[in-house]
Amino acid sequence: MRIAILTAGSRGDVQPYMALGSALRRAGHTVTLSALGIFERRIREAGLGFAPVPDLREFFQRREVQQTHIAFIRNPLMFPAKFLGVIRQARSLFTDMFTDLWQASREAEFVIASFMTFAGIDCAAKLNRPACLTFLQPMSPTVEFPMFFLPPGLTLGGRCNRLTHILAEKITWGVGLRSIYNPWRQQTLGFPPLSEYPLASFRTACVPTLYAYSPAVLSKPRDWPAWCHVTGYWFLDTPDGFRPPPSLLKFLDAGPPPVYIGFGSMTAENPQRLTRIALSALQMTGQRGILLSGWAGLSSARLPRSVFGLDDIPHDWLFPRMAAAVHHGGAGTTGAGLRAGIPNILTPFMFDQFGWGRILPHLGVGPKSIPAQELTAEKLAAAIQTAVTDTAMRERAADIGRSIRSEDGIACAIEILQNISDNHPTRR
Repeated sequence: MRIAILTAGSRGDVQPYMALGSALRRAGHTVTLSALGIFERRIREAGLGFAPVPDLREFFQRREVQQTHIAFIRNPLMFPAKFLGVIRQARSLFTDMFTDLWQASREAEFVIASFMTFAGIDCAAKLNRPACLTFLQPMSPTVEFPMFFLPPGLTLGGRCNRLTHILAEKITWGVGLRSIYNPWRQQTLGFPPLSEYPLASFRTACVPTLYAYSPAVLSKPRDWPAWCHVTGYWFLDTPDGFRPPPSLLKFLDAGPPPVYIGFGSMTAENPQRLTRIALSALQMTGQRGILLSGWAGLSSARLPRSVFGLDDIPHDWLFPRMAAAVHHGGAGTTGAGLRAGIPNILTPFMFDQFGWGRILPHLGVGPKSIPAQELTAEKLAAAIQTAVTDTAMRERAADIGRSIRSEDGIACAIEILQNISDNHPTRR
């Protein structure tokens, strides 16, 4: 079967789909993965076809985009007006992405769409092909927790929780996305305009939906329908032949496990400030550290002997060797940290990072999250001290790690995908 997996985003957004695609290829399917051009080499090396989508990094790194989300954190009521301006700037970028997704889907016999590539579901409908939605974070409305993108410290409950999901969709659709998606949908696919957010429309149509995180971390809400599935994580493991830098091995052998600090694909207005905070917090706690530069641009120049700087390293290799991990709370990094069985300290910048920042302390596997805009050396030092000394927290993190390592989220997902394909009208 020819399968198109549609993604768009950073490394943490793409790796789970590379893992799924690689498993599908081993099962005998032909898989094409859409992603940013920077991932083409790695995707092709995994034996998968590649289809490009526009590079969204420049857009999300714009100062006005970051300031819009900061404004949302501080005052959600001011968000719609600011968001409208940002969406208008991205009109051509998103239209181009939808068109690229259409091209990537046209030869497929099965379409797998992700959060930012939801247009793939409509593409599959136009082609009368089976399809499913997939997410790395919970997106379906529920009474059990509020919408994952909401600011930290928000305590609601019941119907109010469900309402936050609905309102977020209505705002996103009403203040900008409708004016981009509907014209493309009409002109390219010949479909009538939607009156509601596409994800809401897909729920009405009972489009199968897979959630690629562990039920040990967040179980399926009781009010989700049967066609929503929590499969477990889709991990892309480092090849057996991986060899870390000898200097890193020497550093790790020279003392107790260090604390990892890195912010992944997040961009910082002041990377020098973030670097100073990280180094000061490590010094205050007397901990050794691994500092990952990432897109945040943390500086590895003139580091103390107790801190080792890296540009890039596979999380599945590094994290089990750490005492704790400090990171932004992206879905991929969070899953890797939990799988390693170590405490995680989240410093969310935006989007679903706030949701994971609420979940992990609730599970008892990390201290209270610290929004990046509120991060100080003192706050980070206190969190690190808790993470490395709280015995109950460390035991709970180890327990969650064992549970996650015992799961096979990819095998579960493939079984569900096969059932979807077998039961589609074109397959009967």
